[in-house]
Amino acid sequence: MEKITYKIIIITIVLSALLFSGCIHNNFDEPPEKEFPAGMVMTIQDIEQIYYDSVAPTMRPYKFKDDFSVYAVVTMDDKSGNIYKNAYIQDATKGINLRLLSSGGIYEGDSILLNLRDLVLSDYNGMLQLDSVHVDNNILKLKTGVYVVPEKVRIGQITDWHVSRLIEVEDVQFINSDVGNIYANPDVSENRTLENCNGNTLIVRNSGYSNFASEIIPRYRGSIVGVLGKYGTDYQLYIRSIDEVKLVKPRCGEVDTIFSETFDETVRDVPIDFTGWKNIGETGTIKWVGTVLSGNNPAAQIKNDENENTSWLILPKQTISENVAMKFVTLAYNVAGAQLQVLISADYNGGDSPQDANWTVLPATIATSLESRVDSGEIDLPQGEIYIAFKFSAATSSRAQYFLDDIIIYLKD
Repeated sequence: MEKITYKIIIITIVLSALLFSGCIHNNFDEPPEKEFPAGMVMTIQDIEQIYYDSVAPTMRPYKFKDDFSVYAVVTMDDKSGNIYKNAYIQDATKGINLRLLSSGGIYEGDSILLNLRDLVLSDYNGMLQLDSVHVDNNILKLKTGVYVVPEKVRIGQITDWHVSRLIEVEDVQFINSDVGNIYANPDVSENRTLENCNGNTLIVRNSGYSNFASEIIPRYRGSIVGVLGKYGTDYQLYIRSIDEVKLVKPRCGEVDTIFSETFDETVRDVPIDFTGWKNIGETGTIKWVGTVLSGNNPAAQIKNDENENTSWLILPKQTISENVAMKFVTLAYNVAGAQLQVLISADYNGGDSPQDANWTVLPATIATSLESRVDSGEIDLPQGEIYIAFKFSAATSSRAQYFLDDIIIYLKD
């Protein structure tokens, strides 16, 4: 093995035991009983030190010849098509890009022991990578479904430490020239640009082979979860799932938010019981409950039990002034025999019998499938004190489900 001046001492083994304290909230299972040469355990930060000591001075790749290993969690795979024959992993110290010999085999949420023998450490235009990863020979899966909490960061706070790590970029919107376009045209990779209200920008790199390439870029502001890459001196964000693009707030300087609900405080399968809200089963027993959509995205859910049901989810009373609108997002599954409506009432008394009040159906676009999140469109609200309700109705034998998310009431320009 070549002479290297990096630090691999007993403390490295101690670090490996503490590796996933902090933001990775799962303990590793014991490895299955099979031969796997773990060798000396190191961290990704140790690998980075090898790069600085052995690769950077000569700009020649370094090939591992001995059994060194790293415990890590896969934070991005290539299932969405936004990256190909690549994956990203991270531990408590750093993140790194893996270049795979073949696509698939490891997936987001896999906790792994990565053996470094025969892997090549190099730099691809400013980003550290481990090349020639054979999933069967170099990787031992320890557990699946490990959730890594993305680090919340604003554009101006991004540094090299975040490269190859999972982040949630807050308070951003796509620039005006990107709004209304698709994320990428077929068969090519294209850049789109995020900005914050201070004018800082960040590239979003999208593949035309991704399963969200043809989605329309929204005009709203919010947060996006993704893995941070780097090309030259430019930071680039790689989206894992379109469900992690949560742009629901008005653009910088456009409007004031009067009311919003993203259902982040819901608990899976527990009836929604927010202060001031009403969750009422008029006919039948089902109610709106919390759920989690793909991408760890909380939402409200109503699911029919094959009986006749009518259920109401009613927002707190709203005092609406001139030029106010609302919008929300829905998804749906197996909607035959059921419908979801959004209604308003000026004479509902806030009690447990909403059917006794007069309600007006609002014009809103409601999802009919789970294929993508459907924006309701901008719905103008009348002035005065009103209640807004989401009414679910289903016939006997219906197995319909609706999902509700990202409600916002706002003052228009």
